[in-house]
Amino acid sequence: MDLTEKLGFKAELNPDTGEITFIGLSPVQPLERHLADLRPVLAEPDEINGHGSQLVHRIYRFIGDTPEIVDTALRFDLTVVMPYPFGRELPKTTGHRHLPLPWASGVSSPDFYQRISGKGIILGQKETVDGRVTAYQIDAEEMNHVLLPPWMGHLVINTGEEPLVFANICVRIEHTDYAPYLNRRGAAFYGLKNGSTGPEFVKNPAYPNAGLENLRPDKIPTLDRFNGAPLYRVLADHHDLLRFLVRPHHFLDWFQRSLKKP
Repeated sequence: MDLTEKLGFKAELNPDTGEITFIGLSPVQPLERHLADLRPVLAEPDEINGHGSQLVHRIYRFIGDTPEIVDTALRFDLTVVMPYPFGRELPKTTGHRHLPLPWASGVSSPDFYQRISGKGIILGQKETVDGRVTAYQIDAEEMNHVLLPPWMGHLVINTGEEPLVFANICVRIEHTDYAPYLNRRGAAFYGLKNGSTGPEFVKNPAYPNAGLENLRPDKIPTLDRFNGAPLYRVLADHHDLLRFLVRPHHFLDWFQRSLKKP
């Protein structure tokens, strides 16, 4: 599958293996996650017995780096989630939240997402200081830009029958914290197969008071005219407009409005 037009550089996806071949760019060795790696966050971990080596997703990081991109303190990543369920549960990434950036007055880094191909959703969640958790089903149309605020943990769920490819731009330093998901057997809700009507969300018992809401992306100031453009081209050609990803403490009002109810 040719992804060149959607990525902004030459690349091909093998739909059978989930491997991406980059043409004209330095090769990138992906990180791989298998069912055994996701056992701590699954709704029904016993369903994977004997299948622990099955590939779940690949993560390609630092794609298409140039000296100019390195100077921005940002990187471009791709995640490929394979379409094979875990028993009744739909395939997903592990889930993580972001750590505070050392230079951002205690504010964590945001994430800038784009669904490239396949069908899927982002499942976000926010926990308040009193322990209340709200989860968010974020439906991202293909190629639309999605800005996730710094305080929102998230994972990606493949709801289709082909590999799901998501792109994202984030800070270059390591900033992910998986512990909140690993310690509570995953996110506040599990996405289960429900025929052709979309996922059925079932509450994780570790979050007895959690609620679930629907959100969709809103316009991003200064970037609205580029919505739908390949994220890599935004990073490579207009990186001066992405300061909100590196200095989030100066753009908190943007993140309050980056997602809205349908």
